[in-house]
Formats: sequence, structure tokens, C-alpha cells
Amino acid sequence: MGMSASQARLLSITARLTNNELSSQLLTNSKVRLASKSEEASDEYMNALSATKLTYQYYNDNGDAMNYNLTPSVIYSYEPLKSQYSIVDNNGVNLVSAQDAKNFEETNTLLDFLGRYVNVEKIDDPDTVKAHDDWDAECKRLEKEHEIAYKKWEDNPYKVNEDDTLYQLVVASVGTSQNPIACYRSALSGYAGCYIHFLNHLLDFNGAESWGDDEYRDWPNTYTTSTGVEYSPATKEGHDDPQEWWGGMGAVNELKAVSDGINETDENGEYVRKCDGDDKFVPAYDNGGKKDTDKYNLLQAAIAEGRVPTDVEILRSDYIYDAETNTATEVKSIKQKLIDLYYLVMKSLITDKTALRDTLINFTDGDLLNMSLEPIDPPVLTLPKEPKITTITQIDDKDKAQWYTNLWYMMNGSESANVVTDDKDETTNGKFVVNGAEKKNPKTANYKVIDDITAKDASWLQYALENGIVSLRQAKYFNPSEDSGKVPELESTGYMWKSVGFKNAIDIKTVEDTEKITRAQAKYEKATREIEAKDNEYDIQLKNLDTIHNALQTEYESVKNVISKNVERSFKAFS
Repeated sequence: MGMSASQARLLSITARLTNNELSSQLLTNSKVRLASKSEEASDEYMNALSATKLTYQYYNDNGDAMNYNLTPSVIYSYEPLKSQYSIVDNNGVNLVSAQDAKNFEETNTLLDFLGRYVNVEKIDDPDTVKAHDDWDAECKRLEKEHEIAYKKWEDNPYKVNEDDTLYQLVVASVGTSQNPIACYRSALSGYAGCYIHFLNHLLDFNGAESWGDDEYRDWPNTYTTSTGVEYSPATKEGHDDPQEWWGGMGAVNELKAVSDGINETDENGEYVRKCDGDDKFVPAYDNGGKKDTDKYNLLQAAIAEGRVPTDVEILRSDYIYDAETNTATEVKSIKQKLIDLYYLVMKSLITDKTALRDTLINFTDGDLLNMSLEPIDPPVLTLPKEPKITTITQIDDKDKAQWYTNLWYMMNGSESANVVTDDKDETTNGKFVVNGAEKKNPKTANYKVIDDITAKDASWLQYALENGIVSLRQAKYFNPSEDSGKVPELESTGYMWKSVGFKNAIDIKTVEDTEKITRAQAKYEKATREIEAKDNEYDIQLKNLDTIHNALQTEYESVKNVISKNVERSFKAFS
């Protein structure tokens, strides 16, 4: 039996009612979820109301307080009235900006590093420049004085000994060529026979007071001339007693002293007293005491003429002759010259009176005179030590230079830094001076670079500080004489990097994060508006579903009644 139209209609209405109830249930669940979202938004907003942040406060050049969110970049940037901090990780390594690290790595000294931030100018230190100018003037004065003194020394490089000089003892016995006495006067006139007695007393005289004494002389058997001739002073032909005293014994002591002086030897047995090395047969000194320094070598003159010097020239000369090489060698000793002269006079080998006179004068007023002269050391030019002109470095921004000086020392591995000093010298035009000799030491460098993104992230730094991931150090002025402790690097005042808690730093503040609160409020209000709008939308949909439900329910009852009546009529018809 088929389904009637009423029955089909009833089934359709029933299905629609079921679907309507399901939609209503879904909307009701959505409204419940909206309530949860509203609660979440409320909780987030309430949490945001207690949000805080770290700020860094410093004062600008006008004295106005400036507040910035605390980031690594804010800490690293220089401002004149700003405290200087460093961020340090748990290993004690300083975190620095990429630019500061680049400047440090590309320079070698503190001055080079500072030159990346401030104007650096090197000048000669005015004090040392003046000291050098004074030194130069003093040197010129001393050089002028030395020039005058040296010229004076060249004119007379000797001084006479004390009053009892050997030459003065000679003068006491025979006088000088200008004022000869006794036999010397006769000898200068060409009659040298008597003069030989004077030479006798110079040859190894023992000082006996009488010529008849047994030990009147300490003569050896023979003497040898520089020409190699051996002779005895007592063999002069026609002279029975060449040892005879020529005029009394009044000069015995004087001549004994002269003889001893001539015979003086050094530790090697060499005679100490030498000829003056001048064969010019004139007095070595003129009456004015000025020495003629152009010496003459008789032997060299003969050699220069292409001939061998004669024996008389060899005996007259102050120089030893080497026949094998045909050269004049070293200067004779006074003793050898005396032996040669005695032989010349004893043998009457000089026949020309002028030559004899010159020979005697050369020996007495030349060799014997110079024997008694003491050389004067030439004046020595002693100049004061040249003062060094030092270079000072000027900078035009003391505070900024101090900031980056502290940073350089810190990056170089030091916990202290020297002070940039104020130079009071007017010549520096009010600029400042810093010691720039220090070189960086890669072995002690203590830093690593923080990336640019992290350097600008305030939340990272706040989290790292609050959780002990990093800490702060502050550059503080330090005076060893006033503050406790001794800092090896500092001889005077300086700056020290000292640890400081971020909560104890006077210019770092924890404040309400108004920006975060404002953003959270706006987000909450937006979410609330969206939730309310959606809830209203759901209410309207529920209301519509309720209306549809009521209509379907009415229709359902109506169809149900029709079916019941039809059934009732059918039963009545078949009963």
C-alpha cells in the first residue's frame, strides 16, 4: 500500500525540524566558544596591564632628560652626559657592536682607534721643542768656544813642567841658544871641543863630585851610533881625559838629574824620552813661544832627491834610517841622539860652523827642550745630550675620547683605562692630550660581536639581564690614592670597569610598558567587538531558527491531525 501525500509531508517536516535543531545546537556551541575567546582576550589584557620594560635615561647637551628602551645599541652609543656600560656574558666576554669591533680590528694603536671617532692631530711638544732650541744654541756657543780653544792649543800644544824641569836644569848648566854660557857659547861659535864635556855628563853620569873619583862614570865599554859604529867616549884623539870637568862641579846635581831623565826606560826597557822629530836645525820654539808645526825629515829629503843619506845626515837626524828599505823609520830616543851627537863632535865630523851651530841648537833647544815639555791634551768638544722632541697628540673632544679610550682598553683585555688629560698649554688651543703609544694585544683581546638585530632588541636584553644570561659593567673614575686597592696598570688616576647590577644602575629604570598595554587594550577591544558582533549574528540566526521551528511544528501538528482524521474516516468506512 503506498504512502499518502500527508504522510510524505509529515516525514519532510520531521526532517526539517531535526536539521533545524542541529543548526540551533551548533550556533549554541559557537556562542559558548565566543565566551571562551572573550575570557582569553580578557586574561591577555589583564596580563598586559602589569607589563614592564627597562629604559635608559641620560641627559642631552641642553640638560633635558632623554629616555630610551634599553637595548645593546643604546648602551653602545656615545652621548656627552651618558654613563658608560658594557654587556658581559657568563664567560666574562664583552659584547660589542659590529662597528666598534671593526674599528678595533682595523687599527693597531689606541690613537688609531680614537681616530675613528674623534679628530686626532699630532704636534711637536712645545716644551721639548724649546728645550731642543736651547740645546742647539748652547751647542753653537760651545762649538765656538772650542774652535777658539783648539786654535790656541794648535799654536802651543805643550806646557813646561814644574820649575825643576830637565830642560831648565840644562839651561842652568849651559844656557840657551839665545843666551849661551860656558862651553855652549864656544860651541855655537864653531869650537865644540869644550862642549864635549857637557855631553860627557849626560851620558850615564853617576853624579860623582870629582873627576878623579874611581866611579866618575857608569859608562859601558862602548856606544853604538845609529849608523852602526861602536866607539868609546874616552878614545878621542889628542884628549887624554875626555871625562875632565870643564869648570868646576857646581852643576853636578843638575846634570845627574838630566842624565837620569835621558836614561829613563819603560817596562819593556825602551827609552821613554824621544826626539821631537824635527830635523829643521832651528829652535823648535821662537822667542814668542809659538811652535813651528811643520816638521822636517832630513833623511826623507835625501831619499826624495834620489840618493842615500850620508852618515853625517843619519847621525844629525831625529830619525832611524833603514838601509835595506831606504826609509826613515821611527824617531830616535834622546839617548840615541846623544850618542850620535857625541860621536859627531868627538870625531869633528861637522866641519861647517853653521851646520854645527844648527845641530847643537836642534839638540839643546829642540830635543832637550821638548823632552821637558808636557803635552797638553787638545780641548775636547763635549756637547750636552740632544733632547728628544716628543710628539703629543691633540684631540678636540675629551669626553668622547675618554669613552672610546675606556672601550679600547676593555676590548684589549684590561679592566682599567688611562685618563685623557687636559693640556693647559696655550699653544694647543685648548685641546686635549692622550697617550697613544699603547698597542693592542691580540692575545689578551676580550670581546665578541653582537649581531645588529639583537643589538636593537630590547626584549632580548631585558630577558637576558633578568635571567642572568648577561650582566653589566660600568666604567667608573678611579683614584688609587683615595680608593682602596692597587691597580697595576694605573700609576695615577684612571677608569675602572666594575660590575653593576642593572637594578642598581641609577640611569636604568624599570617602568610600565605603556606601549604593550596599549597594544593589548586595542587587541582586547577589537576582539570584544568581533565577539559581540558574532554573538549578535548567532542570536539572530538562532531566532530565525526558532521561528522556523515554530512554523514547522505548527505545520507538523496540522498534517498529523489531517492524517488522524483520514485514518478515522477510513476505519468508519470499513466497519
